[in-house]
Amino acid sequence: MQKDYFSFPNSFTNILLEIRSSIINQVWIGLVIFILPITLYDIYLFWDGFNIQFFYKLIQAVIIIVISIWRNSFNISFKVGVFLTLLYFLIVSGFYRFGFYSSAGIFIVVFVAIAFLFLRFKLFVLTVLIISFSYIFLASLFVKGVITLDYTRAYFSYSHLNWIVDLLIIFFISYVSVFSMFKFFNAYKIELMNHINTEEKIKHTLEYLPVPVATFNKNR
Repeated sequence: MQKDYFSFPNSFTNILLEIRSSIINQVWIGLVIFILPITLYDIYLFWDGFNIQFFYKLIQAVIIIVISIWRNSFNISFKVGVFLTLLYFLIVSGFYRFGFYSSAGIFIVVFVAIAFLFLRFKLFVLTVLIISFSYIFLASLFVKGVITLDYTRAYFSYSHLNWIVDLLIIFFISYVSVFSMFKFFNAYKIELMNHINTEEKIKHTLEYLPVPVATFNKNR
C-alpha cells in the first residue's frame, strides 16, 4: 500500500500551534530589535513638545517593550491582535506623513501574511479589506491634493537615516520570514522522517516474525 507522505495525523496540529506561537513571539522580538529604534528615532526627529504625535509614539514604544519582555504571559490571540492593530497604525501613519515615499507599503506584506497565518478566513478577508480601503482612501486624498507633503524626493534620497530605516524594516521582514520558513520546513522534515521510520519498523517487524504473516491493503 502506497503511503501518503503529505497527510499527517492530528498530532501534527499541536506542532503547528507551537510553530505559530513561536513565530508570533519572534515577531515581537523582531519589533524590539528592528522597529523600536525607528520609533525612538521618530520621537527624536519629530519632537515638538508634548503633543499627540509624541504620546502616540511613546505608547507604541511602551507596548512593544512590554509585550516583547512578557510575551509568554499573553495568549496568541492577544499578541496577534495587538500586533496587527499596531502595524495598522504604523501603515496608516506612515502613508499619511510620507505618502508614496513611505516604507509602510512593505509593512502591508507583513500585515497580510500574519493575518493569513493566524486569523480565521472571514476575519482575514475583513482585515485585508480594511487595510486596502485605508490605502486607497489615503491615496485618493493625496491625488486630489487634500493632503500635501512638506518633504521632497531629495529629503528621502540624501538622508542617511532614511536609508538605515528602510534597511531595518527589510531586516525585520527578512527575520520573521526566514524564521517562519525554517520552523515550518523543519517541522515537516521531522514529521516526514517519523512517517518513514515508522513504516520501516513495521516492515522490518513483519519480515522477521517467526510465523507467516499476511498483509492486506484497503481492498483486502
